[in-house]
Amino acid sequence: MASDASAQQLSNLFDAGSLHEKARKLAALGQYVAAEATYKKAVEKRQQAAGAEDAAAALTMTDLAGMYCTIKRYAEADELLGKALAIVEKAYYADHAHVATVLMQSVRSLVGQGKYAEAEPVAKRVTEINGKTLSGEHRQTLDAIRVLAQIYMQIEKPGDAEALLSKAMKNVDTPLGPAGYFQYDLARAFQAQGKKDEADKAYNLAASWLEQRVRYNILADCLTDYAQLLKETGRASESAAQESRAKIFRGFGPDREEQASVLPSTLLRA
Repeated sequence: MASDASAQQLSNLFDAGSLHEKARKLAALGQYVAAEATYKKAVEKRQQAAGAEDAAAALTMTDLAGMYCTIKRYAEADELLGKALAIVEKAYYADHAHVATVLMQSVRSLVGQGKYAEAEPVAKRVTEINGKTLSGEHRQTLDAIRVLAQIYMQIEKPGDAEALLSKAMKNVDTPLGPAGYFQYDLARAFQAQGKKDEADKAYNLAASWLEQRVRYNILADCLTDYAQLLKETGRASESAAQESRAKIFRGFGPDREEQASVLPSTLLRA
């Protein structure tokens, strides 16, 4: 009997992992109804094998919550994330990377609902945890920094956004690093503070990097914002030229997704 129970437990663990991966693929394809059912089945299998407070089940719940955010079912996402956070905080210590994973999804849910003031302290906690558990060049670290900077911009703290992004630049300003994204965010922070010369330089650096890395959609956004800065400084002809460039790049289709778990700057220094 004991061996039968152990075999069933192992079977449930295996099934839970397979179902989780299947659910992710379904969600990526936009098959949300099937993905939801598969995620729930994965959680059920995992909890059958390891108990109701299993941390891996909580991380599957977090992925399901992320899908709920994608389809704007925020109330369900927040409820699920509350349960997941309680489990991982109990299973690990307060600054564990898995805690940051759940918190980051909570940040994305709050941002999606426009609750920027509520998102700010949660995003700060994520960046603090990442600073203790991950390298400064890790993709999760840099993603969290950019999200917090964008929150600062939404709650009219461009100086805080500038300070945060400037501090992170040493980890991204490499031949293969994501400097363009950070330069674009810095440009917007400079512009919001009336630092027009600094903004002009940052927009140019960002545009050059984004074009080289074939990130055409975000390049179009960058050029549109740059055109607005040029218009504000009385450079109408230059503004019109950047608007024309933006229209061209926006017509090139969606940017390719970044698939690596770490950004290229990490690989460069390995």
